Amino acid sequence: MKAPSIPILSSSDRKAVERVFTRRARRLEGAERTVIPILAAVRREGDRALVRYARKWDSFTGTSAARLRVSREQINDATKKVSPEFRRAVRAASQNIRRFCRLQMPQQWHKSIAPGVRAGQLVRPLESVGCYIPAGRYPLPSTLLMTAIPAQVAGVSRIAVCTPRPAAEILAVAAALGIDEIYTVGGAPASLRLSRGPVPNTMAAASTVNREASFMKRTPLSGAIPCGAMKNSG
Repeated sequence: MKAPSIPILSSSDRKAVERVFTRRARRLEGAERTVIPILAAVRREGDRALVRYARKWDSFTGTSAARLRVSREQINDATKKVSPEFRRAVRAASQNIRRFCRLQMPQQWHKSIAPGVRAGQLVRPLESVGCYIPAGRYPLPSTLLMTAIPAQVAGVSRIAVCTPRPAAEILAVAAALGIDEIYTVGGAPASLRLSRGPVPNTMAAASTVNREASFMKRTPLSGAIPCGAMKNSG
């Protein structure tokens, strides 16, 4: 089978560049029409809207928000379903990611910059972080590794996970990382609830690439910090 060719655009071809950005703008406009009513419903109705959307899109069968949280029994069962090869791969990836994150850690410092004047930087972890893990066509356990481990290395004390239709692989990774606060809800409702509760004042770590997720990354959410698990103060 012949591999598909990937066109390379020249920055001097203004019309071609404009066509690319016009298509992107149209996709985001379409996402806005989809997402804005969802955000309004969740803000207005709270958990009732969250449950409704989870039942509609995420195969959730419960009737109360309390049932959205994945039970410890479900997590334990998931760890038994994945293969030994998968568990070994998770351990190896976790070790590598953790080593890399330690190298990335910002350092505190204090220096005398003038007689009687000292300046410095304090580095403190956020109190809580929310990770959104996609699980649409395929589960993405790597996203959980790449969002939760940096928060753990930073010293975040509370990590919550939202994922639609949580697959055994995602739950097994959560168990390996010692995370047991997992909610079976996805999409825009999950991103909004991560910023307003059940985990207040969180950073919603979303790594999806679809148009709705791209729009959510541009949308200010109350209490959400769009990047990093550390907060610096000079």
